[in-house]
Amino acid sequence: MRPPMLIALTLALALTAWVALQGDEATVEPVRQGANAERRGGGAPARPPAKADEDQAQRLVTSVAQWQSRQPLPPLTPDTAMPWGSQRPPPPPVTEVVSVAPPPPMAPPFPHAWVGRFNDPAQRAIVSGTDSTWVVAVGDVIDGQWRVDQIQERQMSLTYLPLQQHQTVAMKAP
Repeated sequence: MRPPMLIALTLALALTAWVALQGDEATVEPVRQGANAERRGGGAPARPPAKADEDQAQRLVTSVAQWQSRQPLPPLTPDTAMPWGSQRPPPPPVTEVVSVAPPPPMAPPFPHAWVGRFNDPAQRAIVSGTDSTWVVAVGDVIDGQWRVDQIQERQMSLTYLPLQQHQTVAMKAP
């Protein structure tokens, strides 16, 4: 333990022991309302002290009797078993459910790059994928999902076969 913390702890314990050993002679005694009125020059108290104590005792007895005669609490239900069960907010208002049709499925972008083409009468294109490279002509199918529809100078038209959606791919610049 660090020395400043040890000193602070020792002082706190010493102060606590000193306060505990002090006598109760310094405590303040309660002052009755009648005694205050006499000191302020208000004259005699409104009731004698014995009568005030008797009235207070009677009020206490009446309060205890009322408390003992109270109605028993209702049995706990799942709604009232939770703390603060009566303070639950009301349920949210019922709103109309508007069904929005999900958007139609869209074909993913063409996952391969068109890197070149052959200048021959068959119009063939060179397509590069992550695992392999293909030389394709019009009507060929790539990965079983993409059919080559048309090969032009700088563009290639494809059809995504599962959804029959068309896409156009530009040749990758050299």
